[in-house]
Amino acid sequence: NPLFRTGSQLGTYSNPDLDGLVEAAQKEMDEKKRLALFHQINKLWIDDAAAAPLYQQLDLYGASKRITWKARSDERIKATEMTIK
Repeated sequence: NPLFRTGSQLGTYSNPDLDGLVEAAQKEMDEKKRLALFHQINKLWIDDAAAAPLYQQLDLYGASKRITWKARSDERIKATEMTIK
């Protein structure tokens, strides 16, 4: 559940327009259309000043050359997504 969605446990921001865009983006299978929806979400979120980001965390991962794995955008590490060469 996205952080800046109505009903989030981590904040009080509420915007029905943003909620609709988030729901549409989560269901959209076409990558270009989904990206366009995320651009709209970001613009609305910035225009509303829903938060004041102070920094962006840099994530650093290390793995053996024997492991095939790609870092996820949600920062979760799942062993089921790794394979041994």
